[in-house]
Amino acid sequence: MGTILPDFFYMETVFGQREGTMRNKFGKCSQRAPIPLLLATTMLLLLCGASGSLAFAAEPSDGADKQQTPLAEEQSQNLNDDAPDSAMKSGTDAVSEQTQDAQSRQKVNPSSTGSNANTNGASKSGSTVGNVSASSTPAKPVYDYAKSDKSPHLTYTKDGKPFKTYGWAQVGGSWYWFNNSPYASEDCWQRVNGSWYHFDAAGVMQTGTYATADGSLWHSNSSGAMITGNNGWVRSEGHWYWVAPNGKLSTGWKWSNGWYWLDKKTGAMATGWEKVGGSWYLMNGSGKMLTGWQWRGAWFYLNGSGSLHTGWLWDNGWYWIDENSGMATSWVNDNGTWYHCAKSGIMQSNAWVLDEKGLWHWAGGNGAMQSGWVYYKSIWYYLDPKDARHPTVTGTKSIAGKDYQFNSDGAMNANKWVVVNAKTGKARYASASGALTANAIIKNKSIVLTNEKGTPLSGWTKIDGRQFYATPDSGKAAIGWLKIKDTWYYFNNQGAMQIGWVYTGGAWYLLGSNGAMRTGWQKVSGTWYYLDKQSGAMYTGWLKDGGTWYYLYGSGAMATGWVYVGGAYYYLNSSGAWDPNADPMYRKAQGYSSNTNWLILCDTTRNQVCIYWGSKGNWKLQKNWTCTTGAWDTPTVLGQYTVGAKGYVFGSGFSCYYYTQFYGNYLFHSVTYYQNTFNIMDGRLGMNLSHGCVRLQIDNAKWIYDNIPSGTKVVTF
Repeated sequence: MGTILPDFFYMETVFGQREGTMRNKFGKCSQRAPIPLLLATTMLLLLCGASGSLAFAAEPSDGADKQQTPLAEEQSQNLNDDAPDSAMKSGTDAVSEQTQDAQSRQKVNPSSTGSNANTNGASKSGSTVGNVSASSTPAKPVYDYAKSDKSPHLTYTKDGKPFKTYGWAQVGGSWYWFNNSPYASEDCWQRVNGSWYHFDAAGVMQTGTYATADGSLWHSNSSGAMITGNNGWVRSEGHWYWVAPNGKLSTGWKWSNGWYWLDKKTGAMATGWEKVGGSWYLMNGSGKMLTGWQWRGAWFYLNGSGSLHTGWLWDNGWYWIDENSGMATSWVNDNGTWYHCAKSGIMQSNAWVLDEKGLWHWAGGNGAMQSGWVYYKSIWYYLDPKDARHPTVTGTKSIAGKDYQFNSDGAMNANKWVVVNAKTGKARYASASGALTANAIIKNKSIVLTNEKGTPLSGWTKIDGRQFYATPDSGKAAIGWLKIKDTWYYFNNQGAMQIGWVYTGGAWYLLGSNGAMRTGWQKVSGTWYYLDKQSGAMYTGWLKDGGTWYYLYGSGAMATGWVYVGGAYYYLNSSGAWDPNADPMYRKAQGYSSNTNWLILCDTTRNQVCIYWGSKGNWKLQKNWTCTTGAWDTPTVLGQYTVGAKGYVFGSGFSCYYYTQFYGNYLFHSVTYYQNTFNIMDGRLGMNLSHGCVRLQIDNAKWIYDNIPSGTKVVTF
């Protein structure tokens, strides 16, 4: 067999090839072993003939003094760890850079370490003195590691004495570095194969994020190699970091085309929710801080600064944001005051709110649930002051010493009978104020008026200021029409006698203050009405009474003045009687003839235009319009004329539509409009202010334009 080289020589060769010679850059921890010393060590091992495996892996390198750090190589730069600055997130994964070193380290280290490193120990049958066999065969050297609780914490020994070594060693699952010393490097940086490694005060190689004595953060991947960057993003084993060229990690907020948060303890870029300085922030999957509305199982709102908004938020409506549950879509308790938000999140105000129990609540103008009495659309509601959410009261409720009855929707009953005992049919009358008064029994839809003891009443009885009539013997309340002593009365479906106007059976009736039905002519609030003398029903349309004709509008009110009925005009005097000769213009028209069946009269004093159909002495009024005639300094011509030319529009700086000539430049036409538009410039009528023409509403001017033929007589006066 050839010469067996000791393990140390093999490891020195392998690591020497992998790393090469390191530059003497970091003082005594990085000094290279002198060549004579290495040769001497090699010869010593050859002479000893050692063939056992050593529990370390030698890896020559320049090394580094344990008091020095990579900061010695840091270029001058102005790093601000408190406020982010911009950089592109395009760094590389720091893990792959160190793969070769980790693999080579695993290949050269033995599979077992510690006190059993001497695999060729003495036989159990021989006597031993220390580590030397009592036999004639020389004892092999024993290499081992000695641990201590004080520095140095790990010592490499040969036959129990410190022995220099160089390279990586894995002891107890941790990696150590020996730099031409029996003692593992402690609390220092070492550069190996182009990568920096840091060893803590116990000499253990550090991984993950750690801090040095000056408080700076650094990160080494699982192989122990420190990640480095160029003031930018670096990804290491699933996490992103912002790394300076010297390897120092940034923490806190960092700007890089958006804000990012780097954990203060680990330096890792945050994603998802992160609490910073007492406020919550939300980062997307790429780490960028989000603002505005964001959905995370519920809607949350992030201010412009990125902080989570909590409490009330105005965004074209009020919203409530809870730190944990996000945007509220139901009840909100704000310091003991209750509010309600719709499914859209908007706080409800001036609105009814229906809760999960089917109870109604009223949200006031400020959104707070109201309590006490609320009047809404002519109905009273009572909101329970004792319940914090103030639901509407239902059923019978005693309030301020009076009883009230409320429907299932909370509406207070008024002016009606309400059953208070379903079994007995006992009922009480809800007055106009809602307070319950009087007594009755309701059976088979009949209302029997009774006293407090339940005895039926008879005849007229007054309840809450209103008259009721109990039928003698039975006590049943009168409903509908009832004739009592030759006078008709009307009772509503609750039995209350009616006054004033009543609509029933398709007709209107007028009942006096005593309830008696009125007939004939009746004046109400200054207007005359006519009620049939037999039935009492109100008249509409034409009415002949005592040989005189009257006209009653659809409301029943008697007409006066001009009315247009059945395609013709009729004049009714101040008493409402029709008088065909009463209007002076009508009488005037009868004295004129026309070349057509049409005649136009224009009163320039009253600013009135009337159009008639027929012939001399037999003209019938067809149209009666208010107009505007000439101003006092530019009056409309007076006399008899005939219709001439017609046209659609004229004007300069204004437009007048549908003109009809009756003399020279004197025309019937529309009021003035802004030129070439239908936007009215001057729409005044019933005044003297034109240049002499007769102005009309545009549809009236168009009617003359469309219907009155040439040659028709026009009389102005």
